[in-house]
Amino acid sequence: MIPDQPDIAIHSSRIEDSDLRSAIYNEETGTSAKDTVCYVCGPPQMTDSFVEKLRGMLGEDGERRIFFEKWW
Repeated sequence: MIPDQPDIAIHSSRIEDSDLRSAIYNEETGTSAKDTVCYVCGPPQMTDSFVEKLRGMLGEDGERRIFFEKWW
């Protein structure tokens, strides 16, 4: 069990493109694509899919801010 942390948002559902966009472009927190660093970990097919989507969302120079590892 994770203790209550007011600074941490926990979501329990499958991640959709809209979830990625709202994490990258968030007016409430002031985050934007140029401020975003992403870490993706999971099965190879899922990791490849998310990295490809994030490349498109983060725009030019965004690829250097995407880190990933694949587990089998």
